[in-house]
Amino acid sequence: MKNGGQVKMPDIAPEELSPRISWALISDPYVACHKEAGYEFATIASFRKGELYEIKGNRTIIVDKGEKDEKKELWYAIEEGWVPSSTVKIYSNKLKAEKARESLK
Repeated sequence: MKNGGQVKMPDIAPEELSPRISWALISDPYVACHKEAGYEFATIASFRKGELYEIKGNRTIIVDKGEKDEKKELWYAIEEGWVPSSTVKIYSNKLKAEKARESLK
């Protein structure tokens, strides 16, 4: 072996592989980030396709109360605010999310 039998490990921060931390990859061209979970709340930031954010939590909200059933939608909390699940793709670790981001280009 040329390297003396030693394996070179990449520099990876623990949070990049932690199973307790999920990551949101913005999948729509433009995503409005709201102050709270719901379209009726103020837009406080905007994101572009390919941006990556750590998920802090989630909430299911009722978006339409029909006669027979309710339409619900899942929202994710990130550091800046809340985004609807339909605008992001979720990954179980940062390395997977970064690899997916590369395929968007």
